[in-house]
Amino acid sequence: MDGFRKKKILLAGVLMIFSYGLVNNTIGFFVTPVSESLGCSRAAFNLYYSVSCIVSLLAAPVCGRFLQQQNARKVIAAGWAVGTVTFAAFSLCTRIELFYAAALFLGLVQQGTTSVAAMVLIQRACADNSGSATGLVMSGTGICSVSMSLVLPVLIERRGWQPAYFLEAVLWFLAMGAAFFLVKGTVEQPDFRGKQTGGAEKGAEIQGISLKDALCRSGFYVLFLCFAVQGMCTIVIQHIPSFLTELGKSAAEAGTVMALFSVILIVGKIVLGILFDHFGAVKSLILNFLSLALGMWLLIGGHNGFLYSGVVLMGFGMASITVLFPLVTEYVFGKREYPSLWGMMSMAISCGTACGSPLLGMVYDLSGSYRPAFLFMPVVIVANAAVIAGIMSHRGTYKRPVVS
Repeated sequence: MDGFRKKKILLAGVLMIFSYGLVNNTIGFFVTPVSESLGCSRAAFNLYYSVSCIVSLLAAPVCGRFLQQQNARKVIAAGWAVGTVTFAAFSLCTRIELFYAAALFLGLVQQGTTSVAAMVLIQRACADNSGSATGLVMSGTGICSVSMSLVLPVLIERRGWQPAYFLEAVLWFLAMGAAFFLVKGTVEQPDFRGKQTGGAEKGAEIQGISLKDALCRSGFYVLFLCFAVQGMCTIVIQHIPSFLTELGKSAAEAGTVMALFSVILIVGKIVLGILFDHFGAVKSLILNFLSLALGMWLLIGGHNGFLYSGVVLMGFGMASITVLFPLVTEYVFGKREYPSLWGMMSMAISCGTACGSPLLGMVYDLSGSYRPAFLFMPVVIVANAAVIAGIMSHRGTYKRPVVS
């Protein structure tokens, strides 16, 4: 594939991940205003995100199968249409039950048509430097967070949360629409299609195992659980604006801190991808997880020195689920059926975030503070890093086909 078409795929990937960020990285700005407006608890509001994640958990593997069969543009088109309508519907919701209903449709496109589709395209187009390419593409969530951190708090404060959701509908329409047209004429090319399917003759040359074989191995389920646990921990990003308010920061100050966090997240994803290519998977993973754990502990210090140091470390650490996890999936199981495998493994992230978001809201509702969660989660993250590193060190075992 020539350089120009690779650049088109990379740009399309950035836009798709920007859209992914609209779903996952901006909900924190809506927690307080929407829950107060509708008269529901924070846990009840965050439950709409859980509903969306549960549906996404089921839809992502289906999208992976479609992508395996060269239907990338159809998957993106479905996400383009459904996501736009759903965000517009959020702006019209007057009861929390309507949020839950709209979330059912958002879940259909939340992950499968954005992050899963983008990773499959990048893995096929940029196989030689997949780490760096993944880091670059996944910076799209950081770009989303930076821009939305500067716009949404002000818009919500001055106009309310309804126009903010409508703005997200417009941005989703523009980003996913542009991605759809960028991949047109690229994914249909014979060289890209050959890489994507492998073909009967090339199948033996592609390292890795099938999804069927992976499902017969205990390592698949352990890794799935680890991804879910990490997703549960990293969803804390949605509650950081509320936590900053708890620390006495104004909405404008919280927006500034989140903008800094998002800038670090952009840089951190690119750096993490480069580290993966140059220093190896295990070292990159351990460094990333330790950074996230230490950042959480520093954040609860409250003073500006601890606060900003924690934000910097967390910005790098939060890159795990978007940059590391798709790369770890390929690293452990290989490329043979990567679209289907990543579609399945991405379910773990949806499962973790679906559980983590309302649990964090519940922690606040029961204790009146997010501090207990910030104290406990770093311990879980360090233990999780050890388990994933152990699986990665035995990746050859998981790549060998099952002998029946």
